[in-house]
Order: sequence, then C-alpha cells, then structure tokens
Amino acid sequence: MSREIEKTNSAKLFSKAAQLYIVLALAQLSLSFSLSSSPSISLTVLRFVAGILLWSLMEYLLHRFPLHAKLDGTLLKKLMAHLHNEHHKRPDEAAVLVTTFAVSFPIYTLTCGLIWVISHSISLVLELGAGVIAGYLVYEWVHFYTHLLPAKSKLGKFLKKYHMSHHHKDSSRGFGVTTPVWDFVFRTWPEKI
Repeated sequence: MSREIEKTNSAKLFSKAAQLYIVLALAQLSLSFSLSSSPSISLTVLRFVAGILLWSLMEYLLHRFPLHAKLDGTLLKKLMAHLHNEHHKRPDEAAVLVTTFAVSFPIYTLTCGLIWVISHSISLVLELGAGVIAGYLVYEWVHFYTHLLPAKSKLGKFLKKYHMSHHHKDSSRGFGVTTPVWDFVFRTWPEKI
C-alpha cells in the first residue's frame, strides 16, 4: 500500500473515532448541565480545562511507563510495549501511528471510573471526562502531524523536532507529544533536541 493511501486510511480511521468522541464529549457536557440544579459555566470550563491537563499527564505517564516497559512484565505490558516498539521501528508509517478506539476507549472508561471512585460526583466525571477527550483528540492530531505532515508554524516545528528527538536520538527521554511540560517536571527533557 502506498504511503499516501495508508496516511489517508489512518486519517479516516481517526476521523471516525474523533467524531464519536466529539459527540460523547458534547453529550457529557449537556448531561452535566441538565443534571445540575444551578449549572455554572465557569466551573464547567474550569473542569473541562482540568480534564485537558489531566490528559496531558496521562499521555506522559502512559507513554513513559506502559509503552516503554520492558517486555518481561505482564501480558498487557508486553502487548503495549510490542505495539509501541513497532511504532518506533516504523515512525513514518501511518498504520502504527493512531491509537485505535478499542485501546483508547477502555483507557477513557477507566479514567472516568477512577474519577467517580475518588469524587462520587457525576458532574465532575462528565466535565473532566469531556476535557480528557479533548486532550486526547489534540494528542492524536499532534502525533499524526509530527510524523506525517510538514511543520509550518514555530510551534509545529518545535513539536515535530521535539518528538522526533524521542524517536531518533533518545527514546528514554521526551515522552510528551503535545507538551514537554511533564518532561521538564519529571526530568526527562531530552539532552539534545
């Protein structure tokens, strides 16, 4: 299959999942408002943004630990590391670039379940969850962009160079794809970008 056809197929696959996630996020925000006796737009926005930030931390932690795990762990760790190793071996192939809905949705569901267990607040689950979805969609788009499309803006060029340093220079550093903030916080900033 040609690279252009593969890129188009991966973009279509992501687009279908993105449409489902966008509908889910909007439904969650709508449900949160309808369940509240006195909905607060500012609190909803704050929780939504907190969900985006939560996703950025999840992105970092998932990328650093299960995806770069040694292959001597559990079957799940082995599977995740194997799939991610394929991505590192073939970073320019769209087929190993986009996370499938079958993987991303269970992670999202577990995240919402954990928020529920901690908070017992359905509005917090719905609003943070919608932000997590938004953060995840931005992640997938940025990841696709950094691998397969030419960077034009300063930010795009930086993110591409930053992520490619993880692939081609030192895969034990630079785990943030959409933001390098957590690499700075956890001291995994690449020595050379």
